[in-house]
Amino acid sequence: MTDNTADNSVNASNLLVNPPQNIDMEVSLLGTLLLSSESVQSAYSILNPDAFYDPKHDRVWKAISALHTELRPTDSTSVSAKLADMGQLEGVGGKAAIVRICEMSPHGVDVEKYAKEIQGYYLLRQLTRVGNAIAKLGFNTTAPTSDVLQRAERELFAVTQQLNDGKDFVTIADVIPDIFSMIQERSTSELPPGIPTNFHDLDSMLNGLKPKKAYYLIGRPGSGKTAWAFQTAVEIAKQDKIALFFSLEMPAEELVLRLTSAESSIDSLDLEAGRVRADQWEPLGHAIARLTAIGNLKINDSPGLTIEDIASKCRKIQSETGNLGAVFIDHIHLMRDRRGRDELSKLTNITAEIKNLSKELNCAFLPLAQLNRGTESREDKRPQMSDIRSSGTAEQDADTIIGFYRADYYRKPEEGKDGICELGVLKNRGGKTGTVKLLFEAPYTRFKNLVSSHSSFTYKPTPPPPNRTANVEKETVDRALETTLGGETPW
Repeated sequence: MTDNTADNSVNASNLLVNPPQNIDMEVSLLGTLLLSSESVQSAYSILNPDAFYDPKHDRVWKAISALHTELRPTDSTSVSAKLADMGQLEGVGGKAAIVRICEMSPHGVDVEKYAKEIQGYYLLRQLTRVGNAIAKLGFNTTAPTSDVLQRAERELFAVTQQLNDGKDFVTIADVIPDIFSMIQERSTSELPPGIPTNFHDLDSMLNGLKPKKAYYLIGRPGSGKTAWAFQTAVEIAKQDKIALFFSLEMPAEELVLRLTSAESSIDSLDLEAGRVRADQWEPLGHAIARLTAIGNLKINDSPGLTIEDIASKCRKIQSETGNLGAVFIDHIHLMRDRRGRDELSKLTNITAEIKNLSKELNCAFLPLAQLNRGTESREDKRPQMSDIRSSGTAEQDADTIIGFYRADYYRKPEEGKDGICELGVLKNRGGKTGTVKLLFEAPYTRFKNLVSSHSSFTYKPTPPPPNRTANVEKETVDRALETTLGGETPW
């Protein structure tokens, strides 16, 4: 059999001769946008940032988009100044080229129609690009077929996800059958509609963590929000859902060390220092064996991620598995902005994108946010929605806002500590608000339910863990430890 891979690959790469585009339409739309700032929003909601084919038009559109997001005028003078700031004015032909675009634009352009046409051409170019890539993959006889097919699916998914013209209108009669079926199904279920956090009073108030919702976790440093978020991510992963945890502040090793402490009931400071008593090695081994079995929790501790980076990684996981349950971001104030905007503009974009992503990916998003220092000057230091640092848009974009408050954080050692952490549900779109109390065991960075009657809370101490877990055979633990630690068990 003759190997024609090289020739066929070349042929495949030449499939695209004249990319789909309409230069006249691009000029007409840009001219209209330069003459009418009011029309920019319609185009902005439809067009991809790279939708224009002509490189000069692409630069003009990016300048218009940047001004629009900054709530500034998008007339020809402002756009010329913006291009100059970006060092691209001469690249588009100078101010004269901007004026010519305005002069060439016909009157009465239907902005929405033209924007959809240009976006359509862009998607066709993307499709032909992906088609070329898939054609090349088809000639790859060295990689496993399953790998080639998965890569082709991912390439195509990336394009189809950009095709979003919205849904048509529906009537109440169209929706009622699905609503009734949902009510019937849930009437016989003991689980909440969303994913349970296993913090029972919170689940009762929120009905679990629901897809397409954004839950903001707010609090001062040391309030426990990271510990709660990571513990909740573990609980979600145990329920056969994938939980993604983006840790922009804390390395993965520190998070997992905390988790090991919570699972083994050994003080995290002792674990970090290697102070493990002889009678603690076996519980530690059992804990490690249980934790290594949690494959659905995925941690990314890359510093300085942008919302675009996070979106890309989430889309990849969802396209590969279709089983994304929740995404945690710790925390939004540490995220980077590709355009170098000020913090207010950056966070405005982030909170809007988080809301869009939760709907697009059909999963819950749980971003963490720091508070400003105003809480420290109040007598009542419980968080309020207005305390979120530099991000008033979080109040409107969030479906739920949960504030973390620990009185122990402000008490002196001699005053005693009760370990209570209040989770104040400050906003809950379509649901209840109120306060849930949990026990926070600081040595293990671990939260526990309090015995609740919904109106009063009492704590019953949990007995110390037994030396052996009844449902985990020692041989299983030994094997897990040999695999995980690469050595013999220490008992």
